[in-house]
Amino acid sequence: MKRVLNAALLTVTCSFALGVAWAAFDPQEPLLYPGGFPTADVLRPHEWLVAPPPWGWLAYGATEHLTLGWDYPATLLGYPAGFIRYQLPSESTDVHYAIEGYGVLFAKDLTDSRSAGYRIDQHGTQDWIHLERSARLSEDWRWHAYIGLNYATYQRYYPNEKAQFDPVVYRDRGTPDAGVALEWDARPWMKIHLNYTYGNTFVFVDQVGQKHMIVGTLQFAPFSSKRAAFLRNLRFDLSALYVAVPTAHYQYSLPVPIYPTLYWQWGGS
Repeated sequence: MKRVLNAALLTVTCSFALGVAWAAFDPQEPLLYPGGFPTADVLRPHEWLVAPPPWGWLAYGATEHLTLGWDYPATLLGYPAGFIRYQLPSESTDVHYAIEGYGVLFAKDLTDSRSAGYRIDQHGTQDWIHLERSARLSEDWRWHAYIGLNYATYQRYYPNEKAQFDPVVYRDRGTPDAGVALEWDARPWMKIHLNYTYGNTFVFVDQVGQKHMIVGTLQFAPFSSKRAAFLRNLRFDLSALYVAVPTAHYQYSLPVPIYPTLYWQWGGS
């Protein structure tokens, strides 16, 4: 926790010191996972998004309607993972729909012990398909929603250090996914996101189905367009979150938005 707080404070301090007052998001900039929430946005053709480890994923705008995503840390560790998002053609500029498919192959057995409350043994695959909707409410507000289905070949939940419960095993199990989110353009250089999700997710607490999660995020475009490309293409978030995993009788919260994530997004035609 101390390292997370120090990293967040350092990022904010440096960003404001180097020119946040002159920074701004591109009005047409697509947001794939603001606050960890899937929108119906897709990257523009030949646009790239790269998030470094520990978040570790990249995406590419293959066409006007198709974005390809790759979870490269998981893949390099022997668990190939990625997603495809296809935005349905529409004449509206204010409402969009997209279909997203995600999959990870546990080519070898995995024990996920990142949570202090539970461990998960996984093998086989875990996949989802989501129908996503994004709509503009006004010049400064948008809302997003999705529904879908998650499938896991095999999962075994059992206690870690901070929880006690009887082990639970799921085989060939399908469970629902759903979520709703609000997005506010609070400043030209800052967006505020609030979302609720149920089920499996991609950015925060991934590979855990049937969970409840609430996330609040401050998203920044910290550097002016006059800065070097490495700086002007940087985006970073600070998030607060609450997570409940009923399977493990475990809850976790970070009530202050200090959890940092960052990525670079550039290109597009």
